[in-house]
Amino acid sequence: MADRLQRLLFHGIITAERDPSDGRKLIYSLTAKGIDLAPVLTEMVLWAAQHEDTGNQPLVQLIQKDKEQFLAAARQRWVEQTSRHS
Repeated sequence: MADRLQRLLFHGIITAERDPSDGRKLIYSLTAKGIDLAPVLTEMVLWAAQHEDTGNQPLVQLIQKDKEQFLAAARQRWVEQTSRHS
């Protein structure tokens, strides 16, 4: 997992900051590049659900109900989070 996190950091998909309450911990956040992957990841979730029991049917159903709304809400949460930490 540490290797994957390092690759995501290297490619600018996430950032890492020290937790102000515990400097030993890191807080990972999506970058703009990372949030732009949301549509791709959403399609991957739907694809996986067609072929296997993902164990996350509530999420799959939410995406299937209104994919565009799901993505808009995810982006809005990301905007709100990034504006609080800026």
